[in-house]
Amino acid sequence: MKHVIIIAAKDYSCLKNRDNWELYAEEHGLPDYETIKSDFQSWKQFKKEVYLLIAKNHQDYFYTPKYWDDYERKHQLPEAKNYRSLFGNWKTVQMLVHEGLTPDEIKKKFLISVAQKYPQYLNSQKEWDAFAESHDLPISATYKNHFSSWSKVVEMVTGKKVEEKRYTKEELLSILSEHKAYLITQETWTRVRQSLGKQNASRPLIQKGSEAFGHTSGVYLGARVDA
Repeated sequence: MKHVIIIAAKDYSCLKNRDNWELYAEEHGLPDYETIKSDFQSWKQFKKEVYLLIAKNHQDYFYTPKYWDDYERKHQLPEAKNYRSLFGNWKTVQMLVHEGLTPDEIKKKFLISVAQKYPQYLNSQKEWDAFAESHDLPISATYKNHFSSWSKVVEMVTGKKVEEKRYTKEELLSILSEHKAYLITQETWTRVRQSLGKQNASRPLIQKGSEAFGHTSGVYLGARVDA
């Protein structure tokens, strides 16, 4: 009965009710409603098989309900709420569509899939975040939580290795001295740096200074020495 599922998946509106199916079945030489119920144990089970095939055929978009709905509206496919109604919840059908993957692997696959569609915005975290927030997409922090670093994401998507700038102790002292008024705590420095838009500029994190001087207090002491 696999061929019946395949043909039905071409126009899921045929599953709306018995009359729709009988008309569609007659046009395509398929079994009638009662035969389908008998062969699949129930009409609902048949619908689940058809809906699952549709989702698998478009699995590169079957991640979050919103991401799917944005896609299905353009291609006349079942809504996310239809899947939740048939399968009980979104997570259940998502695992069936991405068979063999763990939830974390599905999440990573989703993130990379999104980034691959918009590589022109991967030049910096700041540029990506501005684009992502305006299009309701995952921000750079979400990527870093799953891939450990932004440069790793860029490399996976573009195939280009991102070279991180390395700072000498003298360069670190110069940068930190310029903003020494904010060197109260590591948290304060990070917060101020982000509010000033330094997150994606060529400025080092306080951790870089810690690595160079051996510990955070060394950064503070070095940067607070007046010229």
